[in-house]
Amino acid sequence: MGSGGRRKRDRGIIQIPRSKRIITGRDNAEMRVAAAGNGHSSLPTRAQSQCRTFGLLNSGNHTAAAAGTAIWGVFKDPKVTVRSQSGDLGDAPSQVARFFIQERDRRGEASLKGFVLKSTPRDIRVRLCLNQEE
Repeated sequence: MGSGGRRKRDRGIIQIPRSKRIITGRDNAEMRVAAAGNGHSSLPTRAQSQCRTFGLLNSGNHTAAAAGTAIWGVFKDPKVTVRSQSGDLGDAPSQVARFFIQERDRRGEASLKGFVLKSTPRDIRVRLCLNQEE
């Protein structure tokens, strides 16, 4: 190294620039709607209100619930049970179950699909969305 000079950058390392603002999926959808210019200042809430993020109750099968695992919900009035390919993971909280049951009754036939966000020995967090059957 010379006197006071900077070290030369290693050209073998690929550096990916990081964005200054992290955009979530919801922000991205809102930006697309705003860019479309529908003439209204209020953004539609249908897509936002279909999904819920929550922790499971009575969750006993922690080993089967890795982050990213596909899940679906089963309506067992007044409860909603969350399942994966390896079996039942737990139940949705009563407020969330009530919301999904009311929306199902209002729309007709619907299914619940989602994925596991986080799985720890004490808690399983999931994101579950109501999908219209076709």
